[in-house]
Amino acid sequence: MRKEVPYTARELYPANPDLPRSASVAALVGYKAYVAALAKVVYYWGYPFVNVSGRTSQWQLMREPGTLAGLVPAAPMNKMGYVSDYFDRNQHWVVTPNNDTIYTSGLADLNQSPVVVQTPTEVPEGHYWTIQIADALTNVIYQLGSRIKTPGGKFLLVGPDWKGQKPEGFVDVLPMPTNLAWFPARSFLAPTSGEPRRKSGCPGADWGVPAQRE
Repeated sequence: MRKEVPYTARELYPANPDLPRSASVAALVGYKAYVAALAKVVYYWGYPFVNVSGRTSQWQLMREPGTLAGLVPAAPMNKMGYVSDYFDRNQHWVVTPNNDTIYTSGLADLNQSPVVVQTPTEVPEGHYWTIQIADALTNVIYQLGSRIKTPGGKFLLVGPDWKGQKPEGFVDVLPMPTNLAWFPARSFLAPTSGEPRRKSGCPGADWGVPAQRE
């Protein structure tokens, strides 16, 4: 026996699917709402990738690690740029979740080469630092730093197709789900009064040593 479909559901079916413009008003409204909701999902899902991949233009603009337009840290491919002072509160290029750290940033193409991540081996007691490693969709894959007591040493950041063993002298291998990786890092910088701040040796500044292919 054919199962009866509720009327409210049948409203969304076209009266004759073989004829143009045969859908009911309820069907048209329902489909439009569905398409609009789906478009939002696709936009929210895809925008981070568009944003991150667009930032790779700095690879062509930057000859060496530094700042882009004098505002935000940037660097060539597989390198890290960092600033030596607080971000200006008027900059709107990137979200800065706190105002007592200096920021670094870099983008890696792991399809070209794995990248060596050097974490600091000598850090003052209680000093805060962190290296966030995100994939092409800005999903945080690794969060190295003082909070989780990451040891100082070398880590090998590799892409999804990399095959090999942990090199001698490395703490660990960090596989990524995408070849495009974004690595912002932060380090606490105590405020000073009336004195120019010194250029800070930011943990993560030793990023960007291309590793040899296996």
